[in-house]
Amino acid sequence: MQIINQPPIGFIVEGHGEQITFPGIMSRICNIKNAFIPVVNARGFGGIINNLEEHLDDLVRVRHPFVIIITLDLQDVINDGEIDTCSELITYLNEKVQPWIEKRKENPIFLPFPVKIVTVIQIQKFESWWIADIYGLASITEFSIDPEKFSWDNVDIEIENPSKFLKEVCAKKVNLKSPSLAKKIFSVLNFDIIREKSRSFDKFCREIENAYNMWSRRISSIYENDQNTNY
Repeated sequence: MQIINQPPIGFIVEGHGEQITFPGIMSRICNIKNAFIPVVNARGFGGIINNLEEHLDDLVRVRHPFVIIITLDLQDVINDGEIDTCSELITYLNEKVQPWIEKRKENPIFLPFPVKIVTVIQIQKFESWWIADIYGLASITEFSIDPEKFSWDNVDIEIENPSKFLKEVCAKKVNLKSPSLAKKIFSVLNFDIIREKSRSFDKFCREIENAYNMWSRRISSIYENDQNTNY
């Protein structure tokens, strides 16, 4: 019963936009409704860099997700000056996660323990994913965009500063950090297009799909074993 009650995924994120949109993104990707998806908001990339172990403690002790996905913006970390590349950032986080796993995996208060903890780097930023589907973004009244003027193969690389790009195409004064704006934007974006135009979003989706499929197989196996036991 502990495993059956585990949420398939728990997220650790750096901002309010991710906090409000990720459960809905997962629901669309996995074609599910009413799933409880816990999200820990670290309130900035520094909250993840400096306090990842504490956020893992809180998430696993209270919610026990089957898989944990950690996300943060590459651009914010690089601008901070301590880390220079995506691979360095992933290595840095893994070096925090692995000792945490070794210290916690046998502790009863953390059981059932997550089967996997993965990191997805938002390249360059969470807002890069908004830009990937330029036609979807253009349909939002907050922006004034002629989508015919923009075309890219990989928005992660081709738009070096997504915040600057978005400010330049705002139709009016817009709070780009508003969670309600992020939710509105993702409600109209085409995920197939974003996956094609953003490799980091495609990885994010693949990690969600893999986690949900693993969780589903585990649940199916438990029910099958229970039925066989009753015969």
